[in-house]
Amino acid sequence: MKKRLFLKIFAGYLVIVLLVVCVMGYLTASNLKSGLTERIEEELAAFGRIMSLMSTVDIRKEGLSLAKASNSRITLIDATGRVVLDTDQGAVDLDNHFNRPEVREARIKGQGSSIRYSQTLRTDMIYFALALRDGDEIRGYIRLAKPLVELQAAAAKLYKMIFQTIIIVLIPSMLIALVFFFRIVTPI
Repeated sequence: MKKRLFLKIFAGYLVIVLLVVCVMGYLTASNLKSGLTERIEEELAAFGRIMSLMSTVDIRKEGLSLAKASNSRITLIDATGRVVLDTDQGAVDLDNHFNRPEVREARIKGQGSSIRYSQTLRTDMIYFALALRDGDEIRGYIRLAKPLVELQAAAAKLYKMIFQTIIIVLIPSMLIALVFFFRIVTPI
């Protein structure tokens, strides 16, 4: 009887502790991911706005140094969706980018972003596109992209911390369960 009662008390504490730690971990991880994603997108947007002030000829000439300075992949796309410059792949053999989600959004709103898997680079990327305009006419698009390695590394670090927290919290929880068990069972 004592053993069954102990197991019930212990299991109750264990479930509560695991539930609280997992929920807090999930909420923290999702906040971290959205915060980092937002920060990366703002950074790409800032560099894109600066580059949009340049002529397309200057962007083509200085593409590699701009990519290095912004720590991103830069793609210059003409108004028809043809890739004029890609700092990671060159402009050779790239599909038409006219219907890429971020370019479609940039065509409608002036700027657009998306997070998706890059078939070319074989990794998850965050993309930011900005329409290059001459008055009301779109002369092309500048698109910046960064791999989400930084985000994935931060999430992995957080999950490791959550696991360590669960282990650390389990030991005191077991001790508290033992104390409550003996306090409840002794008078009985």
